[in-house]
Amino acid sequence: MKNSNPNPCWERIAKLMWYYRFRTVIDFADFLELKHPDNLYQIKRGCNGISIVMTKKICEKLPHVNKCWLLFGEGEMLKKEAVETDPDPTLSWRLRR
Repeated sequence: MKNSNPNPCWERIAKLMWYYRFRTVIDFADFLELKHPDNLYQIKRGCNGISIVMTKKICEKLPHVNKCWLLFGEGEMLKKEAVETDPDPTLSWRLRR
């Protein structure tokens, strides 16, 4: 039976991963330079929400991500000015792979 109560925190992270073409949680954790990828798995399982520390880490690596959207699901995923002007911040990471 499908879970009728999806985890909104994970849905937002999954949307970022899809948007930036990360294939796995491990790839995303590597890009974020997380010491413990388990932090993302805890969010995926619904054990934790997105912390301020995780939000800061994500927004440092992806500066055009809207912090309010990431934390609370409010507003758009990307800041409007960033969408219009910023190149893909994951490109150099992807080229090293």
